[in-house]
Amino acid sequence: MFKYFDHKVIKTALASFLSYYLADYFGIKYGLTASIIAIISIQATKSDSIKITIERFFAVILGMSLFILLSSFLGYHYITLGIFILLFMPLCIKFRIVQGFLVTTVLATHILSEKSISLDFLLNEFYVLILGLSVGNILNLYMPTNSKTIDLIKMKVDLILKQILSDISESLKCSCVSVNEDKNFKSLKATIEEGRKFSLLDYDNSLFDKCNENLNFFSMRRRQYRILTRMRTCFKRLYIT
Repeated sequence: MFKYFDHKVIKTALASFLSYYLADYFGIKYGLTASIIAIISIQATKSDSIKITIERFFAVILGMSLFILLSSFLGYHYITLGIFILLFMPLCIKFRIVQGFLVTTVLATHILSEKSISLDFLLNEFYVLILGLSVGNILNLYMPTNSKTIDLIKMKVDLILKQILSDISESLKCSCVSVNEDKNFKSLKATIEEGRKFSLLDYDNSLFDKCNENLNFFSMRRRQYRILTRMRTCFKRLYIT
């Protein structure tokens, strides 16, 4: 069970606690909503977290403006929420801010609960949003590096490549195919994709000093894999008399 307690689980639990505690400490209503916003702000990479935060911020501005407009004409009824969702969801899709749909809808239900809109209430909703997003993003700044894992994968890729080339050499000499040929090619492809996945994670987690050295390495190995695949087909037609 303890193997599942990775950094993301710990950050999610901490984000939930901190945002709810801070909301209570500063007297912000609907602290549970701030806690939920913080939880869903914990993403796989720093880049994803910042991108989704921006989406949610603009979605809330658009959505709350729309809901306030609708409620001023239709009143604070459940039918207003239904019409709001009917109009707001297509807008989120159109402007590519779908990640902010759920947060905005939850904030809109607060207006239904209050059945009134005031400056203090709007400020409170703003504090709820900012608190949840801030706690989530601050905790998400910690991301463990995958450099050791990537180095091990690089070594594994090169060893498989070496074995494949050695097998090709033997095949030309003795006109026979290695029994591990298919296994080695499948293993090479899977290992390259695994390394590329970890390299992408590291790249997305570097906000300022981005280095694509590892991505370039696995892109090069991808090209070499495709060349070897073509060579494999050609060698079937070669022989030495």
